[in-house]
Amino acid sequence: MKEFPKEIFDRVLQKSSDYQKSIDKMYKETQFHEEKLYKNLVKFRYGQVKGTSLKVLCGQVIIKGDIDKAIAYDLDPREIFSNMSKELRKGCLFKHLYFPSSDVEAYVRNAEGFKEVKFVHHLVQEIPVPLIQNREFVTIRFTTDQTQGCNKKYVVYTHECDPGIKLAEKVVRGSTKHFNSYEEIGNGEILATSYLFCDPAGQIPTALVNMNLEGELESLIKVKEFVEKK
Repeated sequence: MKEFPKEIFDRVLQKSSDYQKSIDKMYKETQFHEEKLYKNLVKFRYGQVKGTSLKVLCGQVIIKGDIDKAIAYDLDPREIFSNMSKELRKGCLFKHLYFPSSDVEAYVRNAEGFKEVKFVHHLVQEIPVPLIQNREFVTIRFTTDQTQGCNKKYVVYTHECDPGIKLAEKVVRGSTKHFNSYEEIGNGEILATSYLFCDPAGQIPTALVNMNLEGELESLIKVKEFVEKK
């Protein structure tokens, strides 16, 4: 497993402001379709982005509990290694995080309260279709405090980045734009919003990509279960 040279971290992480603007712009320009309900819990809408046949997905769920707990669950690395069982890997070959400092790593692995941090996330997705290469996603993840007034609002952004070095063999590198937003709405409740656009690139049928988007709504259910767990 390769490590990131410091100069690559400096180059990639300093673009976070541009990446945030890019994701926010895409979200504002998305033309959403009618609202649906997933597992009687998550309200969601598909949307269309100009210039692509791929869909975007936006889901929302109400969570009763502590916003800091939601951030802690979101940032938890939940790393995946190639020597783990197929069941535990859940369709991934591996998932690894690269941290610019030991302080950032310590916070992400044991998040308490909110801090603004940036790090690199590397995932290789196994494609169970003959003759189609596995997909690699190299992204920067970073947190922002968008609180206005009394109610806290934290957003975790994920955006593709180009480190300029090869991190895995025999893969096609895809791209993604994604955010998870957590906002206090009163009465001890949080509105959690997830917005996702993913382009795996290459020869994967668009319909297959769009069908798999709905599985991402499970992440909202999982954070809800974690925060509300007694």
